[in-house]
Amino acid sequence: MMLEIALFQKLTLYLGDPVSATSVLLFSLLLGVGAGSLSSAWISGRLSVAVAFSTVIVFALSLAYNYFLDDLLQSATSVPLRAGSLTGLLGIAMGFPFPLALRMLKQHGLEVFTAAMWGINGLASLAGSILAMIIGIEWGFTEAVIAGGSLYLLVALWIPLASQFKELILPSAKNEIK
Repeated sequence: MMLEIALFQKLTLYLGDPVSATSVLLFSLLLGVGAGSLSSAWISGRLSVAVAFSTVIVFALSLAYNYFLDDLLQSATSVPLRAGSLTGLLGIAMGFPFPLALRMLKQHGLEVFTAAMWGINGLASLAGSILAMIIGIEWGFTEAVIAGGSLYLLVALWIPLASQFKELILPSAKNEIK
């Protein structure tokens, strides 16, 4: 959510009218996230690698958008189309991690934590929204986009650590379930 709000703030400057900017960006982002989530069903093996890969893509796109946004939106005639395409592409990559993480829970017999994952997702969305505005006001929305992308990168770095400690985590979690 931090990445989305910060990117929306930056792209609104290019699109002008806040109402049409929100319409274009929200439509394309939701369409992209939905497409990414749906596409994640095609991944059958190595879910942790897919999560890590998609989060690295989100980080790379957030950096690219920050540094090349002027070049990407150069043509004034197609700014809404280009802005929508950029957010849709980012949305596709953002749509992969959550459904894949839910499938990883099921794969390890931890379906009981699915509700907790949804709760954490909601809390993270709220915290991300607040942090995006705080960082945007204090340091700028470029830094907020970088911070949001960095949080995705943090997930990519956390996946290998979690798999190293799964022998310690999973047996105790399965005992709690029983």
